[in-house]
Amino acid sequence: MDLTRLRVLLVEDNELDARVMLRTLREAAETRFDVRHERSMRDAVEALQEQGFDCILIDLTLPDTFGLEVLEAAGNEAPATPVVVLTGLEDPRLAVEAVEHGAHDVLPKSRVDGDVVARSIRYAVTRHHSETDLRATTEQLRVANDRNRIAQDLHDTVIQQLFATGMSLQALTARIGEEEVRQSILESVDQIDVAIRELRQTIFDLHLEPEYPTGDEIDRVIEQQTGALGFAPSVTRQGLTSLRSSLRSDVAAVIREALSNVAQHADASVVAIRLVVDGSDLIVEISDNGVGIDSTGAPTSALRGHGLTNLRQRAKANGGTAEIGPGADGGTTVRWVVPVG
Repeated sequence: MDLTRLRVLLVEDNELDARVMLRTLREAAETRFDVRHERSMRDAVEALQEQGFDCILIDLTLPDTFGLEVLEAAGNEAPATPVVVLTGLEDPRLAVEAVEHGAHDVLPKSRVDGDVVARSIRYAVTRHHSETDLRATTEQLRVANDRNRIAQDLHDTVIQQLFATGMSLQALTARIGEEEVRQSILESVDQIDVAIRELRQTIFDLHLEPEYPTGDEIDRVIEQQTGALGFAPSVTRQGLTSLRSSLRSDVAAVIREALSNVAQHADASVVAIRLVVDGSDLIVEISDNGVGIDSTGAPTSALRGHGLTNLRQRAKANGGTAEIGPGADGGTTVRWVVPVG
């Protein structure tokens, strides 16, 4: 906002008062005023339609408009332009009413000098800009609050319901013997995962990163799978507090896939989950003491299966790797490593 040069519309029908005011504004030291003078409200409206002004300096006793009607007319024609009132009436109530009707200041003609008028105009312009900025900020806050509310609702209701549905379907696969049906259910679970990821992106676009501890989603997965396993896995966590939301979701999905495979195929009695941020990498290891999945001697890259493919795809999408092979002491180990950045 530049206060060194301001455009002013002077609306004054009294020629003597107008000349005094024009001279006063020309002699102002701190601000150069470019003044256009009109003598009636009708001419003032035409001027406002032709060009913009930083401030309107207006008399309340005009040939075609009188009193507060002057302010109403000026406000209707230029609602975004601050108004300073000139009046020859020494009536405090008029000043109060004028301010209540939108005037930024009221100056009695008998008491004004150059400094007073210039200062009043600068004050009116500054205050008007401040009020405009405040209204804009308030509206932005309102919109932001609405967006946050919508995003929070998506996270607290829709995502959680989808997550619970996916977990329930995943648990059902352990009870289904027909491979084709089981694979079909797992594909449906994958589609739910896709929907969850898209909703998380929507939440991010709405500028809300859901605030919940890193362990919550992981704990829900482990709790859901504990029933299928018949025992609770041990969990080691280190340095997970700064993980982004989408990566937390992928970690939970990896654990779910791995524990589901253990429950269905491993016949294990112990499962250890290790979640560690080591330097720039996140390491997820799930080890069991079951029968193992590489007893034929086939390389781990040849291992197939819907869940294992999903693990690899998730790792690749995050710029990392997924390895599935024999554990150090038997059983199977899943090692999923991705950058945390």
